[in-house]
Amino acid sequence: VQANAISEIDSAIAGYEAALKKSATAKKLSVDLQKQLNSVRAQAQAGEIDALTLANAEAEFAIGARDQLNATVQAQQTLGALEDAVQSPLTLSTNAVRAAQNNFPTAEK
Repeated sequence: VQANAISEIDSAIAGYEAALKKSATAKKLSVDLQKQLNSVRAQAQAGEIDALTLANAEAEFAIGARDQLNATVQAQQTLGALEDAVQSPLTLSTNAVRAAQNNFPTAEK
């Protein structure tokens, strides 16, 4: 029984670590997509590109934001699995929750 519990905890930790890495990668991609969108918007204002190119950049940013949200949800779900494995709630500090909320991408205008 104890070996099964340890195995379940180890698996949950590995899943959580993988989800955190995926979330960090999604965050980096979102930052890059925001920079790209800002550049495309500047080019559009200068009349250098058409509306379709701008719309494509906005769609790419939205997809990246969705992917980051999905990665964050997955991290929360794997944290729940880890809580179940250790049979104890794992709480995040208020600062960690606020940092996560502040890091969610929104298209800057």
